[in-house]
Amino acid sequence: MLLIVSCLILSASFALAANLASDDASNYGGGWNDGSNGGSGFGAWSFVNTAPGGQFTATSLQNGNGVDGPTIDVGGVSWGMWANSGGLSSAQRALTGGSLSVGQQFKMSMDIGYIENGSSVGFGFRNSNGDDLFQFYYVGFGGWNINEFGGPQQVSSAYTNGGFQTAFTLTGSTTFTFQVVGLGGLNTTSTYTGSLLSPAAGQGITEVRLFNNNSAQGNSGAPWDQFFNSMAVIPEPTSMALLGMAFAGLLIWRIRR
Repeated sequence: MLLIVSCLILSASFALAANLASDDASNYGGGWNDGSNGGSGFGAWSFVNTAPGGQFTATSLQNGNGVDGPTIDVGGVSWGMWANSGGLSSAQRALTGGSLSVGQQFKMSMDIGYIENGSSVGFGFRNSNGDDLFQFYYVGFGGWNINEFGGPQQVSSAYTNGGFQTAFTLTGSTTFTFQVVGLGGLNTTSTYTGSLLSPAAGQGITEVRLFNNNSAQGNSGAPWDQFFNSMAVIPEPTSMALLGMAFAGLLIWRIRR
């Protein structure tokens, strides 16, 4: 009976999980704008910028030294973000159906350009109150950092202006595994584990945020642009819920027999 109850609870939690979602920059032929919503499963984009800074779509091959590759582009474009002279470019969108559930994974690709000393570029997750729960970002001359329970932790001092793929998996209510797979010359895979920043009670991951915090500083132009692409939430929670209910039903049938 305990197994049956556990399965039913598991099924119910999956039913409230984030929906299967997928989107990339090729879905924005009309421009990447505040309120636009390409792909499926995500909420609309919301931009919060401090001038000078903003968003656009273009090939990710134009940042850094201009010859990095392979590109993270889909259909020749990626989501681009620029910010200089104290500006901030921020783009966020909600997950739909519920918060990210244990076992679900968020995937996205990135391609960073030049980043001046002390500036930062990256992405993170928030709860419905707008509290930060996780951040992954590069600080100019300060390396790659993960902001988790206990505060920011530098995980690598390496810099590359080539693209890479990330995969964040929620392994428990407050624990995660985070994987970074380099493309091209950075042909490496790094895996990190940790715990989420202290959230408000009962609040899970409901929003993803991309940011470029003054990466160019006193400079301007393509070398200091930052790019993101190929965002997805997997697996489909409905399928997991059906599997859990089927398993519970099988247990009930076996006990009755």
